[in-house]
Amino acid sequence: MIGRSYAVGSSDVGWVNTQWVGKYFLGIYPGIYPRPGDLRFNKIREITKHTFKNLGKLNTLLLNNNHLIRIEDDAFQATPELRYLYLYKNRIKFIGKDAFKGLHNLEQLYIHFNKIEKIEPSTFADLPSLERLFLHQNRLTKIPYGAFKKLKSLKRLRLDSNALICDCEIMWLAEMLKEKQDVTQAAVTCEHPVTLQGKQLMALSNEDLRCKRPKLTEEPNDVDVSFGGTAYFTCRADGDPKPDIVWLHNSNEILPEQDERYSILDDGTLMITEAQDLDEGVYECMAKNPAGEIKSRAAKMHYLKLKENKGILTFKEQPVDSRVPVGSTIVLPCGAVGDPDPTIHWTQNGIALPRVFRYHVSSTGTLTIKNVQKNDAGVYQCVATNQVSTIAVESKIDVEGNYLVYHLRCFIMLSKIYNVSNFIMYMLFI
Repeated sequence: MIGRSYAVGSSDVGWVNTQWVGKYFLGIYPGIYPRPGDLRFNKIREITKHTFKNLGKLNTLLLNNNHLIRIEDDAFQATPELRYLYLYKNRIKFIGKDAFKGLHNLEQLYIHFNKIEKIEPSTFADLPSLERLFLHQNRLTKIPYGAFKKLKSLKRLRLDSNALICDCEIMWLAEMLKEKQDVTQAAVTCEHPVTLQGKQLMALSNEDLRCKRPKLTEEPNDVDVSFGGTAYFTCRADGDPKPDIVWLHNSNEILPEQDERYSILDDGTLMITEAQDLDEGVYECMAKNPAGEIKSRAAKMHYLKLKENKGILTFKEQPVDSRVPVGSTIVLPCGAVGDPDPTIHWTQNGIALPRVFRYHVSSTGTLTIKNVQKNDAGVYQCVATNQVSTIAVESKIDVEGNYLVYHLRCFIMLSKIYNVSNFIMYMLFI
């Protein structure tokens, strides 16, 4: 299958010197390159992305029966012509997600009889020519979703003699292998639970794996939204495992990472901020898990276009400049109209009003300040805002003297105009 090979011979080599390997395959033993490189039966513990430098035409590499513990990312980037790679009977526990990146010509990969406990979804994603993958006799308990889906040329897969947990999370692999059973021969046996121990994965049903197809418990409804507004479409689903929620806009999948205005919340709700014309249309959600998928009814977003002058804010009441004494009460009216309805807030000298009992803003926007103090003096700004615009109006408030001085002045003025009885009445009511 691989032709004649040339061996370094058994040794106590714990690491591989790049220059040494290059000289070995290229110069010291003339005529062997690019035939198989044989580094079997040594005690090699480590290889790096520089180990096989200058061996770009190597088509076969035998590294089996060594002491390798890890396969790092880009470990074989210098050997893009590799077709056969033998890594079995080592002590490999870890494989980097890009360990085999760039091996587009690799046809056979043997990693069996190791101690691998985990593989990443992308570990085998860059191997379009791979026909044979042996992963048996390892310690794998789970296979991440989609781990083998990009292996378009796969003809033989061995995952037997691992510690595979056969539950709904591995259902995707069972479905994939059933679809490809005419072209891919696979051995995948369950270890857990005990009731499924030793059984072939492809022979199991959804019920055996205790899968529950997604079921929608809440579907989206039509939404009306005006320019710049925020729209929410709800979607909730049950299933085992918990379904993922995907949203479609006019039959195209929404990818929040491509438009920050779109967000899919933890409960599956789609949130669209700063609504625009292009957001109009039909929205649907899909709930997916390994047992299946289901699509919701269609919901429409109606974009409310503002008529001419609609949405423009205007004040119907405005505060005026005032001079008030300490201890008195002042009322600053402020009201605005617009479509959508505006909200009103107040500031003093550019700072939001403190939340104290002396300050009160009514539902119509009027500000009342009780027991006025010296520090209440300043410029007050009433700000009205809606989704279309913002307007503001200012009023200057001066605080003078104290409460008694203020009323004493009132007494002197009244005593000149009215009789004493009026003065007494005045004093009683202050």
